[in-house]
Amino acid sequence: MAALAWARANAERGVALVLVAVEPQAAPEAVAEGVLARLDELTMASSGSLWSWDGRQLPW
Repeated sequence: MAALAWARANAERGVALVLVAVEPQAAPEAVAEGVLARLDELTMASSGSLWSWDGRQLPW
């Protein structure tokens, strides 16, 4: 929830933030590609949300 508060506090400055969860059993190369893909998809509308590295939006 700290990340959500941080995202909301930075929204007025035009900074978007998301949290990306990583499963330890996933292949490092796949995780890296997934995290980069999540960053490419980041918008102000998605700021403050929680995502899995493989593209699933997760509930808070």
